[in-house]
Amino acid sequence: MTTSWVWLKKGVAVHADEQFLEGSLRKYLDGLASSSSTPGGGSAAALAGALGAALVSMVAGLTLSSPRFEDVHPQAKALLERSEALRLELQTLTQTDAQAYASVSRAMKMAKETEEEKQARTEQLQKAMKWATEVPMQVARGAEKVAQLAVEIAETGNVNAISDAGAAALLAEAAVKAAQLNVAINAGFLHDKVAGAAALAEVADLVAQTVEAAERALAATRARMG
Repeated sequence: MTTSWVWLKKGVAVHADEQFLEGSLRKYLDGLASSSSTPGGGSAAALAGALGAALVSMVAGLTLSSPRFEDVHPQAKALLERSEALRLELQTLTQTDAQAYASVSRAMKMAKETEEEKQARTEQLQKAMKWATEVPMQVARGAEKVAQLAVEIAETGNVNAISDAGAAALLAEAAVKAAQLNVAINAGFLHDKVAGAAALAEVADLVAQTVEAAERALAATRARMG
């Protein structure tokens, strides 16, 4: 699902389907710092998760390239494949979050003069809110997996890059906690309170699992740093 919805902020047209990560990092950060609605916190959460996954990939790659760690090369190779898949997923969600927000904005601007218009607007807004809740949930699920990979690479990876494994875990934790905020605010608008409560419960579990994993990764990192 895509959209070409446009916001005008500070005299700059910002398209929800603009490929944020196709441009420079400076451009993305300028957009994040601007008063434009996108990219926002949900996109930043996904990016933090992608950064964490990228660091896991880096440590895994440095492990594979070192004869010193030949005994864990099979494990490092498997970790690299998983971390790269997660990086791609989270990179995509960096963009998808903007599209989800655009669908909410579009629904909110629908006409509501007649009862039929009000009903159509309500139905469309609920669909949009459901999507806007699911996107950060996907971010949280992906980032939690990144944290688990960070534990593995912190325990077995190239010791010369071990601090990067700890950094990966911290980024994953930040991503999950930021995603939780987005799930919570959007789930609060759902008329389906059972679904909303389920979303809040799931993301809370993901936060707890990620915090635990991050602590383990940091403990392994510090121990191997000496």
